[in-house]
Amino acid sequence: MRKIRKYRIFLAIAGILLFVATVVILLAPEDWYEVSLDIEGEGFVLPATELLYTSGATAHVSAEPAPNSRQGFSGWRGDITGNEDNVSFEVTRHMRATAVFSDVPPPGQQFRSLNIAVSGTGAGATRPEQGSYLHLEGKDLLVEAIPGTGSYFAGWLESLPEHNTPAQPDAYLRHALSMDQDIVLIARFHSEGHRIMLEQEGPGAITPEPGVYALAKGLEWELRALPDPDCRLRHWENEAGVILHVPEDEEDTALPVAVVSDATYRAVFEKAERELLVRTLQEGKARGRIEPAMYVGETAKIIPYGQVVNILAIPENSDTAFAGWAGTLPEDLSNTQYLSPELRLVMTEDRQITARFVEPQTRLTLQTLVDGKPDPRADALLSPVPGTYGFVRNAAAGIELTAAMIPGSPLAFECWEGDLPHNADAKNSRIYLPMDVDRRVNARFIEAGAIPVTLGCTDDGTTIPAPGRYTVVAGQSLMLEAVPEQDVFFGGWRVRRGNNADVFYIENPLSLPIEQATEASVMFGRQKLLFWVDTSDAEAEIRPARGEYWLAKGTQVTLEAKSTPGRHFHYWESSQGEKISENPIIQVQVDGDGGYAARFGPPLYRLKLDTAGDGKGGIETDAENPSRIAHGSSVGLTAKAEPDAVFSHWEGDLPNTADHYSPEIDLLMDGDKTIRARFDIADHQLTITVTRPDTSTLPLILPFQGTRGYRDGAEVALAAFPPPGAEITFTGWTGDIISPSPEQPIIMDRDWRVAATFGAPEKENTAVLELLPASGPGNCRFLPVEPGRYSFLKGAALKVSLILPQDTFFAGWSHDYPGEIQYTGLPVMLDRDKTLGPVLSDQGATLSIMLDGGEGGTVHPPPGVYRLADGLETELTAECTDDDWVFDGWFNAAGKRLSYRGRFTVKISTLKPKTEMIAVFRRYQAPPELVLCGRPSPY
Repeated sequence: MRKIRKYRIFLAIAGILLFVATVVILLAPEDWYEVSLDIEGEGFVLPATELLYTSGATAHVSAEPAPNSRQGFSGWRGDITGNEDNVSFEVTRHMRATAVFSDVPPPGQQFRSLNIAVSGTGAGATRPEQGSYLHLEGKDLLVEAIPGTGSYFAGWLESLPEHNTPAQPDAYLRHALSMDQDIVLIARFHSEGHRIMLEQEGPGAITPEPGVYALAKGLEWELRALPDPDCRLRHWENEAGVILHVPEDEEDTALPVAVVSDATYRAVFEKAERELLVRTLQEGKARGRIEPAMYVGETAKIIPYGQVVNILAIPENSDTAFAGWAGTLPEDLSNTQYLSPELRLVMTEDRQITARFVEPQTRLTLQTLVDGKPDPRADALLSPVPGTYGFVRNAAAGIELTAAMIPGSPLAFECWEGDLPHNADAKNSRIYLPMDVDRRVNARFIEAGAIPVTLGCTDDGTTIPAPGRYTVVAGQSLMLEAVPEQDVFFGGWRVRRGNNADVFYIENPLSLPIEQATEASVMFGRQKLLFWVDTSDAEAEIRPARGEYWLAKGTQVTLEAKSTPGRHFHYWESSQGEKISENPIIQVQVDGDGGYAARFGPPLYRLKLDTAGDGKGGIETDAENPSRIAHGSSVGLTAKAEPDAVFSHWEGDLPNTADHYSPEIDLLMDGDKTIRARFDIADHQLTITVTRPDTSTLPLILPFQGTRGYRDGAEVALAAFPPPGAEITFTGWTGDIISPSPEQPIIMDRDWRVAATFGAPEKENTAVLELLPASGPGNCRFLPVEPGRYSFLKGAALKVSLILPQDTFFAGWSHDYPGEIQYTGLPVMLDRDKTLGPVLSDQGATLSIMLDGGEGGTVHPPPGVYRLADGLETELTAECTDDDWVFDGWFNAAGKRLSYRGRFTVKISTLKPKTEMIAVFRRYQAPPELVLCGRPSPY
């Protein structure tokens, strides 16, 4: 029986459900459509069940992966496509779609992992819940922390495992992040904390949103208020109504808080408007008004919050004086401003203002003069207009007089005259008069002699004063200001004075002195560049002034540098370090970021060079610009004679130590100098020609190829060396000299014609000299040629020399000249290929070899001072060259004979820094006749 009853109940319920479904289907309009979502893989979708939408309605669906599933949302399949996990679309038919979750991302994309965990002494949860999630790269997420009962949120820690960066904290329960990389996110909960209540009052919103938050002790938050349109944040307050923060401006809406106790924070919003009521108070016969009149009346005017309102109190006749403002005035209003007829109000509070007018205690009488005579044309240029004005007697009461420039007016303001304050600038077009006494003041203008000034600009801006034609008194300065439009940039001033060349200025504003008819126009541009001007001397005068300028591309700039006592302009240098010009005034164009620096230095002197004499020649100098040489500079001069002339001597401002007869001299520039080189007609000429293969490298020829003049008896050392590498051979001198040796001395007792010939090397007839680079510590210079391979005819002879610095010592020659210590003028006979190279040392001593009686003998090495390496042993040899002489021995500097023998070995030691050896030769003297003494012979 019970089974039948249960069965009947089940059938009844099923019948009811079937009836309801039938009714829904029958009653549902035909334009309702069903949206169904399926799931493939592990994840969630919203909505989780089928929903009905009217035709044209917007549906919102989303898909989220399941935690720890190792699957991410990879896309929709069916009537919804794409891989956006949140999709909105218009429903126009029945729709069915599948959210696909997979461990494989869509093609061309990748998954990033998000690991959410909780930590700390408290308890709590997260939304989405703890676990590991996969999301497509670039997805934006919002994760929320939910403290458990009795627990308090202590902030998020976000770390990026790929970059091994420290965890970044975030104190807000809702944490936004972007899945640009793998992220570990930890929500921290503590067991100690406080409850923070956030509230709002008035039209606006706050973040975090109003509510009660359980926060860990010491956590720091920043609350931010978001007023509705036409509203503002009035202040932040606590639960007791104590004001915590009043914003300084519309952007100042944040309130930083630290969680130290239970607290309430309330943002109070209000309409962004204030009330303004302005009245006038008129005493006796005084009459005055307020402009703008719209603010005057018995009903307050509504003013937007923070708007600036300017009102002006105007006496209506000469029997009225403005006596000051009263009411809710600005707190920072000074006594002078209180008596000023102009009042500036910033409407940050409701205000009631009263302007008080009284009968005057002092008067100002103001009139205009043109060329010394009254002229009503000038009245329009004066503010206030000519007339009589009343004031209260107060040192703070006063009036500002202004003489304006009006385009097209032929009148130019000259000065003020009359009862002026003792410290007033009478030529300033704007002047302030304290009205503690009666004053009569004239504004003087001129027409005759006024200088025209034309001011213009391009279409992308304007100027102050406005573009037009003005007149100015000579000697006055006109203040110009360029005002570009939005997104347009200042491009400099072009100024033309009379018929002079244009000058370009980049100062803005620009104070422009007026001395003659002037045209000034301003340029603008749409690309901004950084331009700078600098100087090496901070006290020097340059224009534009030292500094950085933002200018339009293409701006023209006139640079000007002025030398002053002790500071002489040298040149302009670009930002790339290039020397631009020695002219102190130049014009440049701004085509890129960069600038110019004026280089100043010691005084500059002029070097004047001249020639004289019967011969012809010129002077060469290493000075870049002989007319501008810095004080203290050393200048080299070389006299170059023409082929039929010879250098004689120098004349002019030469130092006492100068060799007047040397063709090469050095000058120290300590003032302006005039130098003259005198040339004579040559007695003889030397002509040198060179014959070589066309493809060969240039050889070394001394003197250089060509024709030169010489005096009779002059000695000339000829030298001809092939280029290194042995590509060509010096085959000898021809002409008036026939020799295979590259070095040849000649005496100029006649005209000489010689030819240095070079040809291809022939193995049987040539010998190669290989000079090796120096080995060992130290360095040296080779003469006559540097290390390399040089080819000569066999039988050629030459001399090799080294120049050693003070810290280098000679340790001998290598290869074909071992044991030889002569390193100056070493004779080398090329009867075969030869190789030699110097060996050097940084330790050693000097050996001086001297010869006494040189007519009778020679020594080897030749006499001289040798810098030899420590430990070097060398053999000295002395040999008689005349039978009438004998070798007397080797002596030291003290005169002690060290040896009678012609060969003597010396060892160099650093213990004896200097060694002197003297080879002495004497004329042979016969011994005296030997006389024998004894008894007479008996025979």
